[in-house]
Amino acid sequence: MNEYKIGLYEKAMSDSLGWEGKMKCAKECGYDYLEISIDASEEKINRIYMDQFERREIVELMYRTGLPIRSMSVSALTKYALGDPSDEIRKRAQEIMGKSIELAADLGIRTVMLPGYDIYFGESTVETKKNFLENIKKAALIGAREGVLLGFETMENDFMN
Repeated sequence: MNEYKIGLYEKAMSDSLGWEGKMKCAKECGYDYLEISIDASEEKINRIYMDQFERREIVELMYRTGLPIRSMSVSALTKYALGDPSDEIRKRAQEIMGKSIELAADLGIRTVMLPGYDIYFGESTVETKKNFLENIKKAALIGAREGVLLGFETMENDFMN
């Protein structure tokens, strides 16, 4: 048994493979798990609205292929930033954040990674930092409730430095 496990980010493979193809490919290449993405495309964001049957199908695929999904990157929060000054954008960000964590819990995903900055497309201000902190506190409560660990992805800015 290895001291650690290594996962493959789903975006390293073609979308044409589908869930089962991605899991089989990652397994055949020697990876221990798959990392999935909730990026800014509507296709990937819509994953958070999967019904219980679709979620169960993915769990069953994990068992059939022998490859779990263990992490999730929620890069949609680049477009819909948790610190954005717009109430509308922040509301969408909160929905994506919360539903992503709930999806992770349903799929057995242990770690959800959130972008480590207050705002990406715009200027970081005292207001955006305050908004970000408020929303991260909400995310932590949802993560605790769902039993999902949250982490920050470091980004190409000084916000987390």
